[in-house]
Amino acid sequence: MRALVTGGAGFVGSHVTDALVARGAEVLVVDDLSHGNVRNLESALHRGADLVSADVRSADTVREIMQRFHPDVVFHLAAQVSVHYSIADPVTDAEQNVVGVVSVLAAAVAAGVRRVVLSSTGGAIYGESAHYPTPEATAPDPPSAYGLAKWAGERYGRWFADTTNIDVVALRYSNVYGPRQSLDGDAGVVLRFCAAALDRRPPIIYGDGMQTRDFVYVDDVVEANIAAAQCGQHSFGEYNVGTGVEITVNGLVDAIRTAAGLQPAAWLPHYAAARDGEVRRSCLDVARARAERILEATTALPNGIERTLNWLRDAQASLVPTV
Repeated sequence: MRALVTGGAGFVGSHVTDALVARGAEVLVVDDLSHGNVRNLESALHRGADLVSADVRSADTVREIMQRFHPDVVFHLAAQVSVHYSIADPVTDAEQNVVGVVSVLAAAVAAGVRRVVLSSTGGAIYGESAHYPTPEATAPDPPSAYGLAKWAGERYGRWFADTTNIDVVALRYSNVYGPRQSLDGDAGVVLRFCAAALDRRPPIIYGDGMQTRDFVYVDDVVEANIAAAQCGQHSFGEYNVGTGVEITVNGLVDAIRTAAGLQPAAWLPHYAAARDGEVRRSCLDVARARAERILEATTALPNGIERTLNWLRDAQASLVPTV
């Protein structure tokens, strides 16, 4: 397989890149490094992957890169990922999450790419649903600019699949967590809470903590990407990628407290005002992905939290100056 990974220096993208290299694929990463970090690619680059610094919003640049590399499959993970940023700056969000998708899809068609795997979102697209866990057939009702842009990117994916020879698979992630997620900006809640636990700081919960989420470990998302590249899907397909298990944010605090070995009275959350654009409940029905072998067994939350805590401890230790 010749695979091009946009956003491949980022959190999920770098894990996808590692998995492809481990499977013997020829991999080209396209990342402008505005959010990704080249350190995430240290192993992959050493093992033969290549990196081109480029912005996916530049259609001419992306087209030229694909024409040179001629990938079989494109994994599109470059994105603006913050719900709250999208509300504050919907123009930039649309440039990155809509224009970027169209640029990549058009370049892929021109280069004769067989399939594009799009990274999309579950809860941010469905909004407040009448069904939990929420299946793919649910009508989208995005409450944020981020969800709206991701849905628009999917619709462009369907249009390209319907009007050209390219296959497009959209993976609608639940809340992804794990090693390499950045604490800068609007970091995922699992990582923020893990960092707070290690520092013995109270975790900040926005709202009453009874809002629910479906937390999926990054390795399971990676395997879904690889499976989506190889499955028999033709034209356009969309799949939820999560665990199908709903947990409150208060419950997440309890799970991290236990994994970190903290006593309940020693690590209590601080509650702040709820934030705009966030849904009250989010949990994805993953029956379709399981039935079509896009999603296999998922990592249990306690195991994923333990791995994330261990990675974060090691990362913090590497920043401590030695004498």
